[in-house]
Amino acid sequence: MTRNQEEGTVAPEASWRETVAVAQALALGDKVSAAHMLRTSRRLLMVSEGLLHLLSLLMRGTPAGDTNRLLDAARTRTAPPPIPNLVPVQPFQEVSRTMSTLTEEMKRMLGAQLAILATVTDGTTPNIGPKRSLRVRDDRSLIFNENTGGQTLANIHAGSKVSVAVIDREALDGYRFVGSAQIHDSGPAFDNAVAFAQERGMKHPRCAVVIDIEDIYTLKPGAGAGKRVPT
Repeated sequence: MTRNQEEGTVAPEASWRETVAVAQALALGDKVSAAHMLRTSRRLLMVSEGLLHLLSLLMRGTPAGDTNRLLDAARTRTAPPPIPNLVPVQPFQEVSRTMSTLTEEMKRMLGAQLAILATVTDGTTPNIGPKRSLRVRDDRSLIFNENTGGQTLANIHAGSKVSVAVIDREALDGYRFVGSAQIHDSGPAFDNAVAFAQERGMKHPRCAVVIDIEDIYTLKPGAGAGKRVPT
């Protein structure tokens, strides 16, 4: 299979995952995140067609009277106001920064302890959970396998930054890693996720998520707790 054929196969699946993420945000009443996903999508046409498909299924499953009342109400109302942006749009050079570097001690702790990952829903609501597949990718990034395609992935699609905490209770030590996440459904990062899953008898991943580390903070008790680690 050629690269073009591979991309042609991957694109519909990737766009459908984006469609479902947008629909999930709408189902939660989070129009801001849904709009942000559409505005930043590289597959806007395919995602829009997917939303039309879901809307068609929804309307066909709704009693005709309810659908007609909704359409009648829509016809008599003025257009709704624009949905605000989730984050200010800035040139890349204004928001880019030097990535932080992992030490050997940080790598050891990430390899030995269960990591906890946090994202933000609708710009305000915390979303947190364990990520047993989270691991070191290289000196400046982490990677994990995404299998469920739930709220964490929807938040990342919507532009949320991520925070990863790892704690060694016996040593009374720990770190918090903050960075930006990129979703990969093909390429080296995804291949890494597939191999990781196969080696451990885990479910085939929906995608891989790579976290570029921007800041590192210590969680070790004492005067320095919560302070940024110079790297």
